Amino acid sequence: MLWLKHCEFGPRKDTQECVRASDCPGGRKLVSRSFAYCFPPGAVCCEKSIEEPKAKTCGTVTPIPRIGVGVDSLQCSSPWQVSLRRRIDLNRPISKENSEHICGGTLVDNQWILTSPFCFYFAGAQDPAEQIRDNILIVAGDWNHVLDKEPFRGANPEQEFRVDRWNVHPEFAKGSGVPVNNFIDITILFTQGGEAKYQENAFVLVKLDRPTTFTDCVRPICLPDPSDSSCGSNTCRITGWGHNENEDLKDILQQATMTIFSPDACDAIDYYRLGANAPARPERSTCARNAAGAFPCVGDQGGPLACQGNDGRWTLRGTLLAKLSCDENTPLPVADTAQAADWIKTTIQ
Repeated sequence: MLWLKHCEFGPRKDTQECVRASDCPGGRKLVSRSFAYCFPPGAVCCEKSIEEPKAKTCGTVTPIPRIGVGVDSLQCSSPWQVSLRRRIDLNRPISKENSEHICGGTLVDNQWILTSPFCFYFAGAQDPAEQIRDNILIVAGDWNHVLDKEPFRGANPEQEFRVDRWNVHPEFAKGSGVPVNNFIDITILFTQGGEAKYQENAFVLVKLDRPTTFTDCVRPICLPDPSDSSCGSNTCRITGWGHNENEDLKDILQQATMTIFSPDACDAIDYYRLGANAPARPERSTCARNAAGAFPCVGDQGGPLACQGNDGRWTLRGTLLAKLSCDENTPLPVADTAQAADWIKTTIQ
């Protein structure tokens, strides 16, 4: 049970009577004798018992994250970040050693991650003959891809998982006539309508083959309510191991601060930049930008855009969408999780 401080004023009593446990109404307890003395005679300061949320540690971080512009993150400062890895040698079983990082995802429950279809199919099925469950390894608690083991406070934080099943958003690729089952189907979408075709409703929920164990380095992020908006917030960040200026994947998980905009603001920005030639924004998407020019690249897609609330918890506000070019001069398109929150919550229940 979680105890929340709750103070009430009852009938006037002397200070000694005020601090008796019997002065607390049913279902509540006294905070402490010394704490109660901080209030006038007649004040009863109690704590009320409430039910914990299903994932009580969602959105919390044990280390204090260092926010910067395209900088190394602190280990375990984004404990919801996962790495989707693809098997290298298809003739050998998949393992951390026989796999390479492809893209990112976000832990949203003790056994579910959210990523993009582009990321998921590129990692798992680059052609129709490939079996997704054989080719994807999902690693939670990962941070440094160079280190085989990454001790944190004396323990190895990494947890490895396989795919149990997956659910693609029902409106992904709608109207295209293309049943998407592998990455070749994604490329067909692109030939039909460019990047926007695989950026619309771009969500896939992946169930892990077993529940995660919550630790300082592995815990879920909070999900937004459909009405949530972080428009204009600069307490947001993206994370990933995507390509650097030398076209190499980063060894250490990177992070960059972002300002997120509402969908209407994104449309206005595009119109200001491109006028009547501005493309239509993909459905269930919004945009964000880093003022100093940091931007995601290949290997970052599917990862989180997380925003910190006034209560200190982090909420998943977006999933990074794949782009053919890494361009810091345009707003970053992100799949807007608030617009898909009901589907996410229904699927993982």
